[in-house]
Amino acid sequence: MEHPPTPTDAYARAQRSVAASDPRLPADWHSVSAVLTQKAPAPALADEVSHSDRVRATVEWRTADGSRHRGLAWVMPNTPAGRSVTVWLDGTDRIREDPNRGLQVRALAFGTAAATGTAALATAGFVLVHVRLARRREWQLDREWRDIGPKWRPHRT
Repeated sequence: MEHPPTPTDAYARAQRSVAASDPRLPADWHSVSAVLTQKAPAPALADEVSHSDRVRATVEWRTADGSRHRGLAWVMPNTPAGRSVTVWLDGTDRIREDPNRGLQVRALAFGTAAATGTAALATAGFVLVHVRLARRREWQLDREWRDIGPKWRPHRT
């Protein structure tokens, strides 16, 4: 059963293109289109940390010689049966981790660090400005009190 292309399919094609040009990718690795044999399960409450957004599901694919293979691959939860997914195979046609996954995790970590750094810098700037303005107001109040304070002293008659 063929499904119409989705943004996810375009994303998978882009991933394959980027990974194909990655010099760190083992030479015998390649991606193939596989089909889910059953609906992917719902996400577990406590899954592996590195795969917290995905679940394992059985997929089926054909190799270049036409033989069918089955295996477990990481897919999005609740993906319907019959949906095409991209899997990465090594030279022995065993499913391997998506080589782009590490890049995605590093990009997420970098983005989180950049956002945290920006927030810390903004907070530090706010505190600095607040302290400087408070000192300036205190200095102005002291100066004004030096001028007006003597006039407020009680007069003795």
